[in-house]
Amino acid sequence: MDKRKHIALITTWYPPAQGVAVQRMLAFLRYFDQTQFRFSVLTILLDNTQEFEQIDSSSVYRLENKPALPVWASKREDKRHIHLLKTVWNYTIQQMQPYTFAGWQKLVQQKLEQINTNDPIQFVLSSSSPVEAHLAAAAFAKTRPEICWVADMRDELAANPHITERLRKVLTKAEQTVNLRANIVTSVSTPILDDFKNRMPGVVQFAEIRNGFDHTILPSGNFNKIFTIAFSGTFYGDIKPHTFFKGLQLFLSTQNIQYKLMFVGTYRNFEIPGELLPHCIFMPQVSYEDAVNYMAQADANLLILPPSGRKGVYSGKLFDYLSVKKPIIALLDPNDVAAELIGQCNAGFVAQFNNHAQIANSIQQAHEVWEKQLTLPYNHERIESLHRKFQVEKLNNLLLQWQVK
Repeated sequence: MDKRKHIALITTWYPPAQGVAVQRMLAFLRYFDQTQFRFSVLTILLDNTQEFEQIDSSSVYRLENKPALPVWASKREDKRHIHLLKTVWNYTIQQMQPYTFAGWQKLVQQKLEQINTNDPIQFVLSSSSPVEAHLAAAAFAKTRPEICWVADMRDELAANPHITERLRKVLTKAEQTVNLRANIVTSVSTPILDDFKNRMPGVVQFAEIRNGFDHTILPSGNFNKIFTIAFSGTFYGDIKPHTFFKGLQLFLSTQNIQYKLMFVGTYRNFEIPGELLPHCIFMPQVSYEDAVNYMAQADANLLILPPSGRKGVYSGKLFDYLSVKKPIIALLDPNDVAAELIGQCNAGFVAQFNNHAQIANSIQQAHEVWEKQLTLPYNHERIESLHRKFQVEKLNNLLLQWQVK
């Protein structure tokens, strides 16, 4: 008989999906103490996936979702107007049916009951978005006080400044549900977590579980023949490269250099100034490891975090940028956590998102590092501490302590 504690992980963020949230879920599975814990994963059924898989010691259940009006997935090859149409459609659908994963939630609740009957669950770990992951966990744990429920919020819910008032009401109600039953709430940064503490006075314990890097790829230390700046990931909402382009144009007005802008897995849903376009390269969406290799081979990596009126914004790619030890050109709030971490690691050059002169100066400094083939005085110990395994270890130990209780 398996005496390890049984954790039910509820999330839509699981392979074959890709992204920072998926890496977070995989890190939970990978770095929890396998001698103490085992997982059942309840996730979304996607095309070309199996309804059940046994992966190492984890049982993976994929459950279907059938919304009345489906959302449209964006593709890298989408033209700008197609991407815009999909965005507008998905936004409209969200307003009409805010619980777009309600069908999936119902099946998750049924599967939890079925699993628990044959193999009792001691811990539930739900991760948003969507909030239906938390709602399914709440329904299951409501009449089972012996179960420890961890609600992994990751980012803000109702406090997100970019959502509509209607959606804010939906998310506020979900937060209230979490507040009534969750034992532990986690988030990716202290400022976001502090806000949840104020919004959820009924929760016993809170923990910052940051994102991080999760690979063994060594820094390359290379210098390309042509100065190459890389951006990995997608642009969405207010996160667009327009102020970077302005800063680059300002830098180029005083410099006659060769350069490349490499976009990895990036939807082309933004305008590129004509004189910069011949220098842009768009790479297809690739695996996490391949994306990190592109970062490692670049001469500088671009981070864009526009001001949002909120604190605690890291961006998951920041940790991967730090891990490859190439200069970071960072356009963000210089008084928020991302700028602070870059400074602690001595890993790049920070500019105010809207300050074209500062952006040009950051590009110039990164170019000088490349031109003189210098290495920044990285804080190697601080960077190594950002590996995901150390963050997961914190949650692992919390659950071991809860087990003792």
